[in-house]
Amino acid sequence: ELNHYIEKMTGLRLPVITDASRPIKGYKILIGESKLTRALGLKNSDFQPQQYLIRTYGNILVLMGYDEPEYGLIDYKGNGLWPGFTSYYDWSLKPEISRKIGSVYAVDTFLQRFCGVRWYMPGELGEVVPKKDSLTVKDIDLKLKPWTTFRKIGPTGFLNYFNFVGSGKKLVRMDARDINLWLMRMKLVGIEAYNANHSLVPVWFEKRFPGNKKILARGYEHPTQLNLMSPELLKIVVKDADDYFAGKTNYERSYGDYFCVVPHDNS
Repeated sequence: ELNHYIEKMTGLRLPVITDASRPIKGYKILIGESKLTRALGLKNSDFQPQQYLIRTYGNILVLMGYDEPEYGLIDYKGNGLWPGFTSYYDWSLKPEISRKIGSVYAVDTFLQRFCGVRWYMPGELGEVVPKKDSLTVKDIDLKLKPWTTFRKIGPTGFLNYFNFVGSGKKLVRMDARDINLWLMRMKLVGIEAYNANHSLVPVWFEKRFPGNKKILARGYEHPTQLNLMSPELLKIVVKDADDYFAGKTNYERSYGDYFCVVPHDNS
C-alpha cells in the first residue's frame, strides 16, 4: 500500500526487504513488527487492537500497529483484498471477529497526514495523489486509535458515479475492488465484529422450537416475523441473553459487550 502510492507520487518504487535480508544502512521505513522494531522496543503485543503508531527515529520511519498474521499482498487488479481476507458481510451468518490490520491503518494515515493523499470516494475519480519530487518527514510521534471500536457503513454496494438513482440511466454498481480498497483506507476493514440489526431471525427460532406457533407472527411471507407480543418469546430471548453473557451460548447474532434485540426485515 505504501509503495503503491509512493510510486504514484514520485515515480519511484522502494526496495522491499525482510528480516531474512542482510542489514542495510541509510534510510529505512519499518512496517509492522520486525527485528529492527524490536530493537527499538516496539512489539506487536504491546499495541491494543486497532491501535497503530507513526514515529521517526533519526533516519528511520516506523509504521506499525496491532496486526494479526496476514501476509497476503493487496490485490489492486482483483478484488482489492488478499487471499483469505474478506470484508463481505453475510446477513444470514453471525458476526466473526475481523482480523486486525493496524499497520495498514498506520500506512494510510501516514499517506493522508504527511503526503497529502486523499480518498474522497471509491475509485480513481475520488482519489487525490499529489506529484512530488521527494518526500521528507521528521520529528513525528503519533500513537493513534480509531475513535470508536465498532464502526460500519452500509449497504456497501455503492452505485457508479454517473449511474445513480435519479440519473435517468441504468443503475450500475461500483467495482468491488474500488469499494474494498476504499473501505480499508477509511478503516472500515479490520474492525470488531458486531451486530446491530436482524438479530431475531425467525428461521433460527423455528429450527430451535419446531411446531411452536405461539412465538411466530402471522404473515404471508416465509420466514415470517416473530410474535413480539408473546410472553413465551420474551422468556426465550431473556434466557438467551443470560446464557450469552454467561458465555454459554449465542443463539442470536450478538457480539462484544451487548446483546442485540432487533426484529428481522420482511413484509
